[in-house]
Amino acid sequence: MVGAGLGAIIALAAVGESAPHLVSGLALVDINIWFEEGVLERLHAALLERTMGAQLPEQIADAVSAAHPGEPAPGVKRLLASFDQRGDGRLAWRGDPKALEGSDLFVQQDRLSEAASRIAAAVVLMRGALNATISNQDLQRLQALIPGAELAEIEGAGHFLAAEREDLFDAVLLDFLERHTPLRPLEYIGGSEPRVLRDALGCFATGVTIITTLSETGEPIGLTANSFTSVSLDETIGLLREAVALGHRTVNIPAFPQAADGVSTSAKVGTIQMAQGAALSGDPSSSKAYWHPEFEPLWAEIQNLDVTVTFHLGGRMARFGDKDNFLADLVMTKVAMAEPVAMAIYGNLFGRFPKMRWAIIESGVGWIPWMAEYMDRTWEKQRFWTESKLANPPSYYMDHNIYGSFINDRMGFLNCNLPGGRNVMWSSDFPHSETTFPNSLSVIARDTVGVAEEDVRRIVGGTAAKLFKI
Repeated sequence: MVGAGLGAIIALAAVGESAPHLVSGLALVDINIWFEEGVLERLHAALLERTMGAQLPEQIADAVSAAHPGEPAPGVKRLLASFDQRGDGRLAWRGDPKALEGSDLFVQQDRLSEAASRIAAAVVLMRGALNATISNQDLQRLQALIPGAELAEIEGAGHFLAAEREDLFDAVLLDFLERHTPLRPLEYIGGSEPRVLRDALGCFATGVTIITTLSETGEPIGLTANSFTSVSLDETIGLLREAVALGHRTVNIPAFPQAADGVSTSAKVGTIQMAQGAALSGDPSSSKAYWHPEFEPLWAEIQNLDVTVTFHLGGRMARFGDKDNFLADLVMTKVAMAEPVAMAIYGNLFGRFPKMRWAIIESGVGWIPWMAEYMDRTWEKQRFWTESKLANPPSYYMDHNIYGSFINDRMGFLNCNLPGGRNVMWSSDFPHSETTFPNSLSVIARDTVGVAEEDVRRIVGGTAAKLFKI
């Protein structure tokens, strides 16, 4: 990652505070985190002035020169790369004025110092030798904060060193990259080794690409792909850690483990096609189950990271567009979520990971207390010959580990103090056929008649705030 000026400050904060593992190298150009008040006011005024627009390119150059006195005047061509010409002929800065108006990074020296000390990647600090705003002593001070940071000073350049001495800037940057992230010749490996596949998929962040290869007879073949998926548990755990580092606290997974190819699903129906069906359902006919030992590393990491696991239906897919079956299917999409929950409880998943939380979203909840009661009675009668490993009745895990949400469900309100019904949450959604929008308040009032006020508050917000740590 390369950042200059305000961009360098933002890069330092982002990498040092939340994503130290996402970069292999960091080049920070003309950066300082300690500013005198007068210099700070001058720089901030110059940045804000860019947002106002100017009639002539020369006016922009003059304003920038005034912000950096004693330095080489920046070239007009370089400056215009940061502006667009509006319909009235005036030049408008491409940056976000609101970001500048609300930014206080310049005055957060303690925060930036702490972020700098946490950077683990290789770092090079670059400065134009003629930069009158940022001194060599400033950069040395910052260098002392960042473990192993290098310092490069480029002669003949001021505040815009990348443009003023592009040749020397490129030379320093390329030398830094070659020493810390050297290019290696491409190595072509055949076979079906999973690591090779993951390395190949890792070359494409997103977007559309063409995958090509040769057939067994040597004929070139290919296909267009607009997304990749991986069924590697190691990669899933890695992505989970990255998400948590970015501040996410919830992960949504299919109701059942995915098929080996990542997209096939026995739940494929109607307009829900392969990738979408796999994302919601996984493969209900799979021989794998989430309580099996192979998934233990995932649950251990989820419990360690304190992440909530959600399921957005998926136990059964509705046949969208099928007038004869759609309404009956909708009923089954709700209660079918009993299967993955029952499998996890009877498989003693929550006995092994007692702090893990599962939430079945939009599943309805009025049926959950019945499920808890039925599971308890069944377990009491059948636990010996099935060699059940549960230390507590199933309803115990329903109350401690399972949450559910609903949109329309008066039974959910009425049963909220029964075993299995204590962790229920009201929810709304974007305007579509099942949501209560824009009549949510009146629906809540209708469905909570006779329900205690403290229970209503818990269901319409309190439980969700606790679950998602809001």
